[in-house]
Amino acid sequence: RLAAEYDAQDGFYNNVAYDTGVQPGTGALLPSSSTIGPDRSYVIRGTVLWDPSDAFNARLKLNQVHDRSLYAGSEEIVSCPTGIGPVYGIQAINPQAACSTTRNEAIVNMDPAAFPGILNSGVPFQDTRQTFGTLELNYLPRPDLTLTSVTGFYTLHSSSLVESSPAGYAATLLAAENSFRRKELTEELRLNSDLSGPFNFMVGAYIQRAQFADLVTVLANQAIQSFEPPGSFIFPPLLEQGIQTVGITTNSGFAQLRYKIVPKVEVTAGARYTREGRTDRTSTLLPFAAGPVAIPEPDINSSTTSPEFTISYKPTDDLTFFGALKRGYQSGSYNTSTPATGPENYGDEEAQGGELGMKSLWLDDHLALNLSTYDYHYTGLQVGAIVPVNEVPVTRTINAGAAQVYGVEGDLAFRPPNIAGLELRASAIWNHARFLELNNVPCWGGQTIAEGCNGTPTAAPGGGVVYNTTNESGVPLVRAPDFEATFGFTWHHPVANDMIMGVSSNTQYSSKYLTGLGYLYYQPSFFKTDLSLTLDGSHDRWAVAMVGKDLNDALTSGNCSNANVRGDLITGTELTGTNAVGPAVGDSVVCWMDTGRQLWLRLTLKWSKD
Repeated sequence: RLAAEYDAQDGFYNNVAYDTGVQPGTGALLPSSSTIGPDRSYVIRGTVLWDPSDAFNARLKLNQVHDRSLYAGSEEIVSCPTGIGPVYGIQAINPQAACSTTRNEAIVNMDPAAFPGILNSGVPFQDTRQTFGTLELNYLPRPDLTLTSVTGFYTLHSSSLVESSPAGYAATLLAAENSFRRKELTEELRLNSDLSGPFNFMVGAYIQRAQFADLVTVLANQAIQSFEPPGSFIFPPLLEQGIQTVGITTNSGFAQLRYKIVPKVEVTAGARYTREGRTDRTSTLLPFAAGPVAIPEPDINSSTTSPEFTISYKPTDDLTFFGALKRGYQSGSYNTSTPATGPENYGDEEAQGGELGMKSLWLDDHLALNLSTYDYHYTGLQVGAIVPVNEVPVTRTINAGAAQVYGVEGDLAFRPPNIAGLELRASAIWNHARFLELNNVPCWGGQTIAEGCNGTPTAAPGGGVVYNTTNESGVPLVRAPDFEATFGFTWHHPVANDMIMGVSSNTQYSSKYLTGLGYLYYQPSFFKTDLSLTLDGSHDRWAVAMVGKDLNDALTSGNCSNANVRGDLITGTELTGTNAVGPAVGDSVVCWMDTGRQLWLRLTLKWSKD
């Protein structure tokens, strides 16, 4: 099989900086596009199947992906607690900023004269190339045993230029260039049985060898430094440049036993042992200080055993009850999103808990109903937080002390016996996810002692004490709404000339949820409705469809952070853990927005050797 896809789009959001202009003398140029996120991409995928005998088959799948976009990762300013006025004479935030969720964002180009040596003539971009594939081999030494080998490989090269402030009227103080490479090879080998007796088993092993390197260059805006107060933020054109290379080694073995105590009761017990290692080799490439950078822990290792136990009871062919106890694990690693001037690692994450549930069919298989409840406890939960690095706020991974997640979920599907081609479906989940212990979260810029920035005291430059962290124990987990539900239908009906008409709709509801730690900003509750109308041709050789996604145009985000946008990331004058916000005022909230309403006309053609 050979498949290919080409995609070209102008972007989903308006770039208001294209119409409002820019503040002269700040290193900003008019953007190249009136929309955010113009994109060109292609995908090529090839699959080879080989089935020479009943005892052996093979599948090779290869993929090549290239994506290039302008203004990728642009953020929208959704909250401006301290306003949008100028700081030090710099009107950083675009005057058209609504400080709420809209279809309008703002981003400017960066003048190469203000950023000597900048990539892509100062136009923010991201260019990513990926090559990956899998080779699956299945061998049956006898009919009730299957030996499977799955080999995977992956390579990635990404280059980007980021305008690090979404202010959209003046150029940022700092521009970041990134060159990221990753290569990876994995192998999994497993033996699975399908014996006629009460015992069955599965055993296997998994290895991973990977490496990624992140080259980060930070350029300082030479134009913006001429603003008052003189000499407050003088930086050389090349502020930072460094590379981090992280090696990854994983060795894992696993086994599972399945035993039918009686024909209607089966127990399953299994465990996975994993040993992982990470190495970080870091160097600075600045001309005056080139060389290796000492890292407190250049090598980290961890090992764990993750057991699970499941019991299922099947009183009839249409009804199954199950219960499970599980323990999960996610290894720690290194933060590598900034130049090599003091990287740090974060620890392992562990989870343990269980679930109970039921799967069932009713009304002569016209109704499917599934219910389950779960309870899991996390220690060392890996979460993202805004951390100042060289006084620039960046997202880093930290470990939460403890968290608990429990809830109830269910789904159903119903095919009315008297209406051919109609299926109704619905699902719902109530989920209580809270941090039981989340200390030492970095304060957001401008957060005062009275607002909770009262942890980790340090000596202030002018004397006295300032605080740097806050306690957010008890807040919800990020992107974890308390309630979610979906409901919809699909109806297919034959029409003339063996064609089939189809109508499908799906509506999603979500209660509010937290979008990031630091400044606690919640995505409000929302509905999103999708609708499609399809006509399938005779013998399934062609189809035409009209597709609408998020028809009510709910503008949402699942990822927000705080940054000193009004101060244009000007360093040194934004205070935390005091009784004031400082001359560079306080943080705004920025979000990476979802796409909103989309309307599609889709044509599908199929060829066959028949």
